[in-house]
Amino acid sequence: MATETDPLSSAPPSLMRAIFLHTFSGAIEDVLEKVGKLVKEEAASHNSAKGTTSRRRDTILEHLQELVKWASVIASVNDFAKAAVDTFAKLLEYEVTRKKNSIEFVVVYHGFASTLSLVRYLKRTDLESSSGDEIDGFFDRFKETMEEFWTLAQVYVQAPRFARFIKAMSFEQKLKDIVKQNDDIQKSISLILQGYTAVSATEIKIDIKEIKSILSVIETFHDPTTGPEKKALKEAGDFETILNASDPAS
Repeated sequence: MATETDPLSSAPPSLMRAIFLHTFSGAIEDVLEKVGKLVKEEAASHNSAKGTTSRRRDTILEHLQELVKWASVIASVNDFAKAAVDTFAKLLEYEVTRKKNSIEFVVVYHGFASTLSLVRYLKRTDLESSSGDEIDGFFDRFKETMEEFWTLAQVYVQAPRFARFIKAMSFEQKLKDIVKQNDDIQKSISLILQGYTAVSATEIKIDIKEIKSILSVIETFHDPTTGPEKKALKEAGDFETILNASDPAS
């Protein structure tokens, strides 16, 4: 009796890699699209009920966990990606296990995920040595940017709630700086890809609207949400007065 043979069992490695990358690209695009939609919804509704924001935040984290699974697989065959994927996975695990998450921090992961997704287009043998070294450098910077974000998140979480409110403008600016650093790295890697791969500019275009959505959500950081915060803002008249009054150097 004849047995069926898997047609892929004898497929050349190059074909298997192409099939894997096609599947990976489709999955990663699906995750980024879902997360991007949620970030845009959050940016468009600054006055969302806490429950709505919490659901969006939790759903974003769920989708990003799915992305980590795919990214971990590609990291095993792509030496550009491993350190960055490991760092992203560590940060996300920390975020998921925390009991309370700030949407302003969670949306930053979307920018990181977009940069991480570029590894699907990379194959060192397609690049000149100098370009490979350049991309290595950008991924090192990417890893450092995520570690900077990790440090900021730790400081934020460990600070008393009202202290977070007092320092909100500082947290907000640092988060914006991190988002912009990541965006610069993403654009730099994309330019190299367009020069040395068959990937078109439209396939790896940077969605400026999504960057603006992330920044828009971050800008809600200093909005008062608790009674003491609202009272402090009402009595002081503006946020700068609160900030200056709480500064020991003032």
